[in-house]
Amino acid sequence: MLLFKRLITFVFAFAILFPVIDIGAMVVGGTIAGGVAGAASPQQAGPQSSGTSQSDTFSSSFQKGYQHGFAAGRVAALRFRSEYGRYIALGALLFSLFFSYQLSFGGGCVWCRASRPPPIPNP
Repeated sequence: MLLFKRLITFVFAFAILFPVIDIGAMVVGGTIAGGVAGAASPQQAGPQSSGTSQSDTFSSSFQKGYQHGFAAGRVAALRFRSEYGRYIALGALLFSLFFSYQLSFGGGCVWCRASRPPPIPNP
C-alpha cells in the first residue's frame, strides 16, 4: 500500500511540476528575448508630415515605434521558443522527475513515510 501511495504521489507531483516549470521557463525566456529585441529595434524618427500638430505627430510616431518594437519582440520570442524549446523541455522533464521522486520516495510527504515500529520498552 505504501508503494501505491508513493507512485500516485509521484505521478501527481510530476503532472503538476512539469508543465509549471516548462511553461514558466518558456515565458521568462521569451519575455527576456522579446524585450531585448523590442528595445533594440529602431524607432520611427520624428514627424512625417507637417500638417498635424506636435502632439498628434508624437503620438503617431510613438504608436508606429511601439508596433515595430512589438513585432520585433514577438519574432524574437518565437525564435527563442524554436531554438531553445527542446532544451527547456528536457531540463523541465529531468528537474520534475528528480523532485517528484524525492518528494514521494524520499519521505517529503507525510503519507509517503514508512511507519516505524514503536520502541521496545525497557523492563
